[in-house]
Amino acid sequence: MGSTTIQARFGESINPLGRFVLDRARALGMSRTELVRRLAYRDVGNGHKALSELLTTGKIPPLIAQHLADALQVDKELVASVMAATAQQQRDEEAQRTLARETVYSTAFQPHLPTRIQQMRG
Repeated sequence: MGSTTIQARFGESINPLGRFVLDRARALGMSRTELVRRLAYRDVGNGHKALSELLTTGKIPPLIAQHLADALQVDKELVASVMAATAQQQRDEEAQRTLARETVYSTAFQPHLPTRIQQMRG
C-alpha cells in the first residue's frame, strides 16, 4: 500500500515555493490533509484547493501565508525568502514570454505605410 506522506502531483513542483512546501512536508512525514489542517483550514476541501493552487502557481493565499511557517516548522524569514525566489522566477518567466512574443512580432512585421506612400506617388 502507498505512503500517506505528501507526494507531488503533475505541475506542483515547478516553482521554488511548491518544491519547498513539498520537501518540508515530506521531511515532517505529513500527508496533504495534515498539512491543510496545520494551515488552519476548517473546510478541508477548500484547504486542498488552496494548497494545490499554491503548489502549482506559487501564489500564496492569505490564510496560508499566515500559517505556513508554523505548519512547516520553519522560520518566517525562510518562508519569505522562498516566496521572494518564487516571485523572481515568475518575473523572469514573464520576461522570457514577452521577449518571445516581441521576437515573433518583429520577425513577422512587414511595414506597409511606405508601400502605400510609394503607390500614391507612382
